[in-house]
Amino acid sequence: GHWRITPNCRSRRTCCRRLPAMSAVDLAAYAPVIERFSAVMALASWIPVVMTTRFSLPSRIVRPPADEGKVRHSEETKDLETGGGSALGIGLASAVLFLLSELLASWDIFYVRGGGKAKPGLGKLDVLAKGIKKGAGAMKPGAGSVNNAMIVVATTLDSEEAFRAARRVMMVVAVGVVLLSMAMRVVQHSGTNFLGGRGMLNILLFLGIATPIALFMRFQDTLLGKAVRIFASDGLLAALSFPVRVAALLIAATPVYPSEASKSESAARGTPAFFAALQAASLAAGISAALARGELSGVLAPFLQRPMTLSGHLNAGAYELLVPAVLALVWLFAVHLRRHLGAMSLCFFLCVVSSPIGLAVIWPKIAASIGADPFVAAPAFWLQASSVGFVAAGALTLTLGGTQSILVVMLFMQVLMRIYGTEPFAEFFA
Repeated sequence: GHWRITPNCRSRRTCCRRLPAMSAVDLAAYAPVIERFSAVMALASWIPVVMTTRFSLPSRIVRPPADEGKVRHSEETKDLETGGGSALGIGLASAVLFLLSELLASWDIFYVRGGGKAKPGLGKLDVLAKGIKKGAGAMKPGAGSVNNAMIVVATTLDSEEAFRAARRVMMVVAVGVVLLSMAMRVVQHSGTNFLGGRGMLNILLFLGIATPIALFMRFQDTLLGKAVRIFASDGLLAALSFPVRVAALLIAATPVYPSEASKSESAARGTPAFFAALQAASLAAGISAALARGELSGVLAPFLQRPMTLSGHLNAGAYELLVPAVLALVWLFAVHLRRHLGAMSLCFFLCVVSSPIGLAVIWPKIAASIGADPFVAAPAFWLQASSVGFVAAGALTLTLGGTQSILVVMLFMQVLMRIYGTEPFAEFFA
């Protein structure tokens, strides 16, 4: 149990707290919860990126002196003209790799088996569409708009398949909003200097590379479909998603300070510190989920038993999750978080809270405040809470994206209609 009365207590009414004793079954029950918390933090990490690339929030909150502001403006303009990433948040190359990572994770949404002809329905998104209809039917009259909204969210994302589909859609849209915001920011800063400088050369170089690739993909779609089918049959595409995400984190723009006099947490340009903190917490939560499921026991055993032999390191499972995650965590802490105490503290807090022990310790307090039994239904409560948090993070990201969010959602819907046809959408909205 979570509480006990010990002989050392001064009174029998006093309870001395201890950490809960959790078995392997209890840990496995928390694995889906931690996976959802990892998805929530990964999605929420794009909020500061959108705020930086779309609103230039740090420069608006902290108003530097006039001379320093001129220096910063000239440095940002130079970055934009030369294609530098420090003025574009995480950087264009990192954002493209993040989008590629999410597309690899959600390839089955955009790829239709059977010779390119879509089957009736929405494929992998069918479970999400059915969950939305089920959630709409679960609303209670007179329960209030907030309660009904939470009921709809919890019912819609109740199954793991529905949550996984919603995560794939929201992550693709969020990264798309960031990429479009970066493009709009470059266009807003374009002028005679930009068009006459290296920026125009970069645009022409990008068009020269992207145009042949787009034409090849357009006219060789059958060949590409066969290649995708071969790689997808062995799960290679989904397995590549995580290493590509780690690569995107490694090449993200490092924090840049305009001058020595303005070395403060809020004056830094480049990758937002809270983006790095939330991404690090998401990676740590992924490791905790793998530990809760017992997947890392077989991975760590060769390292612990034969650490100095080559056979102990020839383990594909370790290099699929553990090694890339540890590498990314070390890089994020060493490069992005070491000079930002607030972001580092937030990361440590989220890492502790998203662990099985942390969730089990916090649950009794929440249960006491809502009148629930502190010894049961903890994983079920956290599943509903993580679903609500995921939808809240997605709604905030889309709201901050503004018109860019509308454009990306419309483009995403057009792609889905191109793949599945208009009939499933007409039936869904009927």
